[in-house]
Amino acid sequence: MVDLPAHRREILSIHMGQCGLQTSARIWQQAAKDNDIAMTGFAEDAQKMVYANEYMYETTVGNFLPRALFVDTEPTVIDFLMSSSAKKFYSCPNHIIKGKEGAANNFARGYNMGAKKIHHEVCMKLRRELEKCDHCIGMYTYHSVGGGTGSGYATKFYEEVTNTFGNKRTTITFMNKPSNAFSQTVEPINACLSISQIHKASDIKFAYDNQSLYNLLVGTLNLDAPTYRDMNELLALLYSNMAYAIKTDYDLPHIYSNAVPFPSINFLSVALLPLKAKNISRPPQDIWNLTFDAFSTNQEMINIDLTKGKYMACSVLYRGDTDVKKLFSSLCQIRDQEAFVSWMPTGFKCSYVPQSFRAIDDGVLDSGAGRVSLTKISNHTAFGHVFEVMQERMNLMLSKRAFVHWYFDEGMIEQQFMDCNDVIGNIIQVYDDCIKVDKDQEAFGG
Repeated sequence: MVDLPAHRREILSIHMGQCGLQTSARIWQQAAKDNDIAMTGFAEDAQKMVYANEYMYETTVGNFLPRALFVDTEPTVIDFLMSSSAKKFYSCPNHIIKGKEGAANNFARGYNMGAKKIHHEVCMKLRRELEKCDHCIGMYTYHSVGGGTGSGYATKFYEEVTNTFGNKRTTITFMNKPSNAFSQTVEPINACLSISQIHKASDIKFAYDNQSLYNLLVGTLNLDAPTYRDMNELLALLYSNMAYAIKTDYDLPHIYSNAVPFPSINFLSVALLPLKAKNISRPPQDIWNLTFDAFSTNQEMINIDLTKGKYMACSVLYRGDTDVKKLFSSLCQIRDQEAFVSWMPTGFKCSYVPQSFRAIDDGVLDSGAGRVSLTKISNHTAFGHVFEVMQERMNLMLSKRAFVHWYFDEGMIEQQFMDCNDVIGNIIQVYDDCIKVDKDQEAFGG
């Protein structure tokens, strides 16, 4: 088999619902910054483009547009983006799909109304974008599992992808889950209904919540009142790091095979370090402290207690000018100190990219020339507790029959809630089994 050249390995991005769309503005600003592309879409220096051909495409007039679809059941957010400073990225009508009426924060409404009003157009434009690719290796999807479109229509979208393409393309999801401080009342119900159906349709899910992002910006960057625009900048940083890694060292199936020991537990947490605000002077961290800080619970982009469980897999991507020997030495010490399951012999995947992070001009993050940064991506047994809390919050409302009439009015039946509970319970059980197997092996000296 002949390897295809790197510039032909494209990745298609799908932004769905309010969360996915608002995230897109910062992500494509970051892509433009990384590749020296002006906000007009034209490259300032073609020699400095790093991964533009993978995630963007060049039009006949020479400007670059995202290789992406922007989908929502109502027009408000898309219309706002089309009049914003990033409007050039939303200038192609073939990338835009918008309905006329929102999903009202209701999974069933997003699923059924989306299927009736926008799904055919989404499928048609998805096929058109894939046909324009030489060799599409996968898709990035961005959405919340708590909202109506992000949970309901996203589920319908994954069904179409699975039925049409099967396992031919790897799908990576940037999944915003409900949090206590930033969630609507019914979001745990939407999230459980969505996750129970998409947990196998999407190969990898980078899970995060807005409360954790807010805490990072307040606690680490000392921002008084972070906005959603600031929080989305952290997602843009994760996107940038992933793009560089895939360009130089990874491919999407490689990430999947190293991070997911069992198909049903493909939820990953992320830590980004160091986070430094502009106009704030801080001494640079050495590679030792940076690596050790990455394994602190308060650095995660999701509310997860890493002290309650063990790592099943972990990937660490370093960026910037660093001593590779110190890099591997620090990881060896972490491997000895941190809790990994006994049945995972190595546990670490390490990658190194020499290019430093470049911050968005109007953002809150500071890049710092030559500064070393890292991204830690981990699969941890503590995710079981995350789903337990979500399921408990859903069942608390279901036990009182609170809000369920809105779902029944949109065509759902009682059995669907029961099936959802069973699937979420099975996911939790897999995490519990991983812990039990580890304890059994330790008891027998394994």
